[in-house]
Amino acid sequence: MSLTNAPETVPPERRVHPVDEVLPAPRLLILGLQHLFIMYAGAVAVPLIVGGALGLPTSTIGLLVNADLFVSGIATVIQSVGIGKIFGVRLPVVAGATFTVLSPMIVIAQKYGLPTVYGAMLCSGVFGLLIAKPFSMLARGLATDALSAVLAGFLNSFPDTAFAENVGLVGLTRVRSRWVVTSCGTMLILLGLLPKIGQVVASVPGPVIGGAATVMFAMVTAVGIQTLHKVNFDGNNNLLIVAVSLAAGLLPAVAPSFYEHFPNNFQVIFGSSITSTVIVVFTLNIVFNHWSWRHQGTESAVEVAVREGAVAVNVLNDGANVS
Repeated sequence: MSLTNAPETVPPERRVHPVDEVLPAPRLLILGLQHLFIMYAGAVAVPLIVGGALGLPTSTIGLLVNADLFVSGIATVIQSVGIGKIFGVRLPVVAGATFTVLSPMIVIAQKYGLPTVYGAMLCSGVFGLLIAKPFSMLARGLATDALSAVLAGFLNSFPDTAFAENVGLVGLTRVRSRWVVTSCGTMLILLGLLPKIGQVVASVPGPVIGGAATVMFAMVTAVGIQTLHKVNFDGNNNLLIVAVSLAAGLLPAVAPSFYEHFPNNFQVIFGSSITSTVIVVFTLNIVFNHWSWRHQGTESAVEVAVREGAVAVNVLNDGANVS
């Protein structure tokens, strides 16, 4: 008998990555329900808020809820299972109706009607599909988000995006199997096919909807603050970019009549706090961080003012500490 130490072979089943691990059916069902409960309030909040803002009847709002759950389920299954090299990140990602388009949808619907809203969704979805490929190793994820906008335009639903609360749940439970999320997506599809579910949700009293929406918007704000915490503000103009962008975004909220004398198309875009903030921050980021003159050793007048102001503040602080 040979006494040599042969390398220990690892069974193939142990080499399965936790993301690709297929759990037993009972666990898949229970953990999928857990993901469903976590995201359900956020998923149905968008159709409820839009329907209430537009004064739609309860029956119509119920249909919007059903369509929203159905498209959300499809997007979730695609994200977790994937379709070739085109769609889906193949990660435990739950997709739900995004709040980003909430204000623009309401503004467009009030001015031009819901058909225009869904036509705009179709156009934006096609545009998203076209520009997804040039991007953050996440081209398939972005393409799936864009596909959800196209489906939303056809099915009277809403564009979807990855829900942060479900990502947090993955970190909390440490269960990273994407098939758990697939089961959640399957449940969402089934719920979307049950009209009574939508009608029950649409009958929820307004104060309850308002309470849920308040918590969800606060959650979005908290996630934004968490993201800004990771940004480097030293030796650059990121602080100025954030300040100006926030100011532009707050204008429609604190002064709703600020843009009332501007053209209608301008109001549709900049009348939304989210849209105006994104446009301003995107533009300023290009101007201050990516234009060629940034690499030529020159400073703009704004940069000089910011730098000198920062120096002055540091001097004052040093003097205060000495005294």
